Amino acid sequence: MDLRILRNRLDGLKQLSHVIQHIIVREEHLADLIIGMSNIKAMREVSFTHLTHTGIQAADIIH
Repeated sequence: MDLRILRNRLDGLKQLSHVIQHIIVREEHLADLIIGMSNIKAMREVSFTHLTHTGIQAADIIH
């Protein structure tokens, strides 16, 4: 096999590797975003539960 062909294949593999690395980085960013969104949702649920509990306590005090 010609050395030039081997170099072209190696360059192609390097480019493919570079593309795959970009995909992995983007997937990691997406995973971080999803985790952040689920954390926000969990915090909202905790806050709502806390507010509901506080509201019930306040209603009990008023009555």
